[in-house]
Amino acid sequence: METSIKKSTILYWLLKPNPVFLVVYDEPNAICYWMSIEDTRYKLIKMAKTDGKTTSLILDRTHTLEQGKNKNSEFIQKIKDKKRSIALFLGQATFKEEGYVKQLPDTPRNQMELIRVRENLRVNLYSLVIYYFNKNNLKTAYFYCEFLAKFDPTGYYNHSVWLGLINL
Repeated sequence: METSIKKSTILYWLLKPNPVFLVVYDEPNAICYWMSIEDTRYKLIKMAKTDGKTTSLILDRTHTLEQGKNKNSEFIQKIKDKKRSIALFLGQATFKEEGYVKQLPDTPRNQMELIRVRENLRVNLYSLVIYYFNKNNLKTAYFYCEFLAKFDPTGYYNHSVWLGLINL
C-alpha cells in the first residue's frame, strides 16, 4: 500500500524523542497497516532532500493491526524496541525486559551515545551523592562520590569538592 506524505511532516517525525508509527486504515478492505518511521530513518532523510513537497511511502502489507487480544504482539514489541533505541540515542540505556530478572540494555552504538550514557551516569551519581548528603548519610554519599571520582578521574572539579564536603 502506497501513501503520499508531506516532507515537512516526515522531518517533524524524525525529530521526535519518541517512536513514530504511521498507521493507515484501508476502509474498503477493513485493514489497518502500520510502519515504523524509525525503521526507514535513513531512507526518509534521503527522500526529504529530493525535489517536491511530498514523498511516497510504501507500507508493508504484512504489518497489520487486528482486533482481539494478543493479535498485535509484533507491533507492541516494535514500539518497545524503538522506544529503547531512542532512549539509548539520548544516553538513557534501559533494560530490555520487565520482571524480576531483566535482560541487559543495548550497548551504545556509537561514540556520541557512549558520551551521552556516561554523562547521564555522572549526573545520576551526583544526584545520589547530594541526596544522601542531605539525608546526613555520609557513608553512602562518600561511597557514590568515591565511585564517581574513580569512574571519571579526569572529570569535573565537583568530585573533589564533594569528597571534601563529605569529609568535613
